[in-house]
Amino acid sequence: MMLWNAQMTADENKRLTNPSLENGPFKIWCDDFRPVNILLNSDSEIVGVIDWEFTYAAPVEFSHAPPWWLLIEKPEFWPKGLED
Repeated sequence: MMLWNAQMTADENKRLTNPSLENGPFKIWCDDFRPVNILLNSDSEIVGVIDWEFTYAAPVEFSHAPPWWLLIEKPEFWPKGLED
């Protein structure tokens, strides 16, 4: 089992961030983006998105954190832990 430590976190942050993007471009990000906020037509095509309350411009690195509803189970419960 791998234990968390500050050095691992710092190394991970360096790997996931790009200093050249500190001033943009920023992408639209919604903390409440989930299936119930997506409108589909009869062909299952997306025709709209509702509930933009928690939407803002965010750094591209936010794409490394998937929405909670996309995960079947929380990472801490994965059989091999976070490193798998």
